[in-house]
Amino acid sequence: MKRLPFCLSFALLLPCLCPPPAAFAAPADSAAVPAAKNPGVSAFGPRPALPPQEPSVGPRPVRREPGTAPVAQPPGPAATAAPGIAPKALLKLSFSQTLALQVGLDRLAFSPGCIDGKSGGQTTLAIQAWQISNGQAPTGSLTPEDLAKLGNPDDALALYTVTEEDDAAICSTPKSWKEKSEMTRLGYYSLIELVAEQFHCKEDLLRRLNPELDWKTAAAGTEVTVPDTLAGEVRPGKAARLQVNLQEKYIRAYDAKERLIAHFPCSIAKAQEKRPSGDGKVITAAKDPSYTYDPALFADEPESKLYNGKKMIIPPGPNNPVGTAWVSLNLPGYGMHGTPKPEDIGKTGSHGCFRLANWNAEKLLRMVDAGIPVKFEP
Repeated sequence: MKRLPFCLSFALLLPCLCPPPAAFAAPADSAAVPAAKNPGVSAFGPRPALPPQEPSVGPRPVRREPGTAPVAQPPGPAATAAPGIAPKALLKLSFSQTLALQVGLDRLAFSPGCIDGKSGGQTTLAIQAWQISNGQAPTGSLTPEDLAKLGNPDDALALYTVTEEDDAAICSTPKSWKEKSEMTRLGYYSLIELVAEQFHCKEDLLRRLNPELDWKTAAAGTEVTVPDTLAGEVRPGKAARLQVNLQEKYIRAYDAKERLIAHFPCSIAKAQEKRPSGDGKVITAAKDPSYTYDPALFADEPESKLYNGKKMIIPPGPNNPVGTAWVSLNLPGYGMHGTPKPEDIGKTGSHGCFRLANWNAEKLLRMVDAGIPVKFEP
């Protein structure tokens, strides 16, 4: 099972709400994680228990063998979106079909946001991105053949066994900025939060898939049914440019041949005047950044008045205010970063930066180099 890596932290000072640049490692070329060689055998264990309200979710997936090296996965043909095409409503899909579709899109780096088994705007935009990547018109509607390519309910789920490492990654929940600054790492506040982030889904989906599980008492050795986002996972290569759509709230990455290779939902500045326009570029990036809390930036919060302007370094971790990855832009105070609240992506506004789910921010981090252009579209 691929784990979410814990890397070195960076103590970053903030001119505004987001951290400045730090060094980053270059990503490997695009690759996919193959499925298991023995069809029908899961590396996670036996067939997942199915939710009673949806008995057709399907059997266990075909999985890759642990440690199997990724193989090359070239992107689809170049294509450009036709201007003015708005997302169309998805076909009426069952819960299991929608869940499998979202899992398939996520594996290909066309993120539907937090996987929840429900058709919505972020799923439609992810479908459009996949269509563009495959030389199709971005209608947001799928043919039965395309649906079969993207989402097979028979391999959408897997059983995951909670590990001692998972237990160790859960920390106490701090109640104030001061308490956060006194911690060594802002880990996960609960097991369900950890599993949801590892498998790119909403906590409510995990509750639905595991109706008998008591998440408060679950510990190492517990088996959990999860969306299988790892089987056949595509790892995009280097991006040559990024496109930020402020109206639809997404970031897309294109390679040197102008092929769309990744799509990530994002949150943007709540205030219109704080939204950038025109062109920018990536300056640098960092994995597991620290965050500098400045009370002046939170003047509307009563707690900020307790610190008399004293700044505090907030340690790294998934519950750090900027999540587990940071990409700095040449616009002062602006960046693309993770978040401790992935379910809010695209629904709540930021102070100016571009928020992504941690797993998408980490993918983006691996794709970028300093100097690649960023285009902001209204």
